[in-house]
Amino acid sequence: MTEEQAKTAMREIWDAGLYGREFVYRLTAKQVAAACNGIGPEEWPQEWRDRLDKWLATFRRAADVHDCRFTFDNDGTREKFDAANDEIEKNCLILADQKYAWYNPWRYFARRAAHLIGKACRDFGWPAFDKAYKKHKQEEIQCTE
Repeated sequence: MTEEQAKTAMREIWDAGLYGREFVYRLTAKQVAAACNGIGPEEWPQEWRDRLDKWLATFRRAADVHDCRFTFDNDGTREKFDAANDEIEKNCLILADQKYAWYNPWRYFARRAAHLIGKACRDFGWPAFDKAYKKHKQEEIQCTE
């Protein structure tokens, strides 16, 4: 993500009224650009994340908030991990409801996908969260030396 794309993402996060928008707005566009890698863990091949970004485009901004949380609001605790994963699920639900009217059957498919994204993050996201925490701590140590 470029800094210009990050500025657009920040505006879209704010305009959608997503949870965590105030947190994201306290970051610079450079920080947001560095944190956001698309939907899916950083370790996955870019091709996979590009496909998920296309298939789950409705939820991209929720993933951006989630990436920022993992990168900049991570103290290595289970509490922060759970909060970030609860937040992505709530944000995905908001985005699903904004995209599809109550009478559109796709709304309910998107809402189910939102729950599955939250579950996948909770069930499989700890290694990414822990890696981000350790990376951040290492960068802090290097800055103080």
